[in-house]
Parts: sequence; C-alpha cells; structure tokens
Amino acid sequence: MDQQNAFLGFSEKPDSWRKLLPYALLLGVTLALYATAIYFDFVWDDFRYIVEDYRIQGLSAAHLRDIWTHPYLGLFAPIHLSILAILHSLFGLQPYGYHLGQILIHAACVCLLYRVLEKIESARVALLACLLFAVYPPNSETVAWISETKSTLAFLFFLLSFGAFLRLRERESWRDGIMCSLFLILSLLAKINTVVAPAIFLLYDYKQGYLLKKGRAWSLGWFFLISAIFTGIHLASFNPTIH
Repeated sequence: MDQQNAFLGFSEKPDSWRKLLPYALLLGVTLALYATAIYFDFVWDDFRYIVEDYRIQGLSAAHLRDIWTHPYLGLFAPIHLSILAILHSLFGLQPYGYHLGQILIHAACVCLLYRVLEKIESARVALLACLLFAVYPPNSETVAWISETKSTLAFLFFLLSFGAFLRLRERESWRDGIMCSLFLILSLLAKINTVVAPAIFLLYDYKQGYLLKKGRAWSLGWFFLISAIFTGIHLASFNPTIH
C-alpha cells in the first residue's frame, strides 16, 4: 500500500473487501454513539405524532389517504407519517422500535454521505468528513428525538438524489435524471428543508465547470421547478390547526 495515499489504513483506491472497511468503521462509530437511544422514552411532540395521531395507527387505505391528503401540525410530510405508520404496525406504542428505526436511518445517512463525498473528494477527505459528521454533538438531539425522523428521512433521500445527480452528470442518462427527481420529491415530502437541494446541485456544476455546457442549465431548471412546486404546496398546507 502506498503510505503517501493511505489514511487510517485505507488506500485512496481500495480494492475488493477493503472498500467495505470505511463503511464498517462509520457504522461502528455511529451505532456505538447512538445505540443507547433505544432505551429512551417518547418526549415532547413524539406524543402528538405517535400517541395522539390516529392516522399513523394503522395501514388501512383510509389511514394512508388521510396521511397523503391532509397536513398535520401545519406540515405536509406524508413520507414521515407513512414511516411512523409502518413502525407503529411493527412496534405499537413501544418507543424502542421508533428509536431503532431512527438510528438505522441515521446510520444509512452516514454511509450514503461517505458514498457521495467519495465521488467529489478523495477517500480520506470523505472518511474524515463523515467521521466528524457521525460524532457531531448536535446530531444526538436529532437521532434521539423520534419526531425528527422527518429530518433524517429528508437527508437520506437528499443524499440519494444528490448521488443520482452525480451519475447524471457522469453519464448524462435520462434514467439518472428521473431517479434524481424522484428522490428529491421524496425528500421534500419528508421535510421541506431540503428545498435548497437544487442550489447545491448548481454549486456542484459551478465547481466542475458544467454551467455553460449545453443542456445542463435545463436540467437544473427542472430541479428548481420541483422545489418551487413543493414550496408552494407547503405554504398552501401550512396551518397551525391539527387536522
């Protein structure tokens, strides 16, 4: 192994099983840090999202229709509520199941973040950045708070969308454009915060010098349109009244 291109024992271009080592390290660190959250109880608005919201307490057509057609607590986040409904069908009102789901989604985010950053930067920079993200103290509040599953889900789908966007720029395949759009929509349906995703795509194109290439501006415009549409849906559905 080239010592100049190694970081914590990982080469810049690891071969075969060595490709899995960064993911194993990131998973180990993440699970070690957050595993104890499984033993936490519901807090704050967890009760309003899980105990008091009848819509997540079943997977019938009527429950799902209400989830997908009405906002709740002033937010239109049907992906979030659908995941809570699935967890409720598995664990009922036992908090550990919801905490377990949140931890696993966060762990997936850490691994996906490494996958995305590795395509932009070197493997060592991607690994260091993801380790810092995994141990970043404010994340403990998000991971331990079941209501914030919406933020974790939005980030997960954003990373999937960004990964598809990178493939779109590499291969210029319309299939990658569709996948990027789909994951972006799912992210926005989990939480509206990722409405800034097209701006991140724009900054990537600027960094790579793609902005002036033929056809690239049109695809960016499409992603901005998606964000604008869902911003409008969010604003239209905003209502402090519980539905």
